[in-house]
Amino acid sequence: MKQAALRAVNAWVERSRVFMVQLSDGSLLAVRPESSKLLARATRRQIARFQILNDGEGFIWPELGETLSVRGFVQQSQSEPCLVQICTV
Repeated sequence: MKQAALRAVNAWVERSRVFMVQLSDGSLLAVRPESSKLLARATRRQIARFQILNDGEGFIWPELGETLSVRGFVQQSQSEPCLVQICTV
């Protein structure tokens, strides 16, 4: 999977507070809130208040003061698969 070319095309929050990201290659990232100290303490509603940055390169949560990248999520999926999982379609 070529990380540099991946972009978020859609994102949403599941009832379980898992942040779901649909990538430009069709795969999905399931990001557990524990992947970030700030997201871990956030409510589902706070996690849902994100903005997509730079044509899908990442996300910002203005209320939480958190900015995370798609590239970082993909790297974390390789080092900590219990926190970020890639689901290919």
